[in-house]
Amino acid sequence: MTDTLTKERREELEETWKPVLGYEGLYEVSDLGRVRNLTFRNRNVAVPRIRLLRPCAHVDGYLVVDLSRNNKRKRMFVHRLVLMSFVGPCPDQHQVAHGNGNRLDNRLSNLRWATQRENNLDKKLHGTWVPKQKKKATEGAAP
Repeated sequence: MTDTLTKERREELEETWKPVLGYEGLYEVSDLGRVRNLTFRNRNVAVPRIRLLRPCAHVDGYLVVDLSRNNKRKRMFVHRLVLMSFVGPCPDQHQVAHGNGNRLDNRLSNLRWATQRENNLDKKLHGTWVPKQKKKATEGAAP
């Protein structure tokens, strides 16, 4: 029966979950880039119930989820949650780099902390780098 399992299903069976830093006991994130809620509020009573969160795309194309604690909601990038939970806090002057250039691929094996320079070099290598538009000299000038 194991031979007939798809690659995706095998990965799901081997999925590892860790608490989201700062939201321990409320949320967990997996090495496959999925986030789940561990409790459900029913009339201000926390009821244990595991539910996968459905991420949505941020305006820049990265996946985000909304996390709540003490009636305060915070929008978080999924790729940052994965690295913070499995690798540790973001080092100074670093950001998340997606190894294959796919902003939707938040598997731990595809993510790492990198400097902005390293991340830009990666983007150039996999063709996702877009240079900032230079402002035209005529912008704001009278006709």
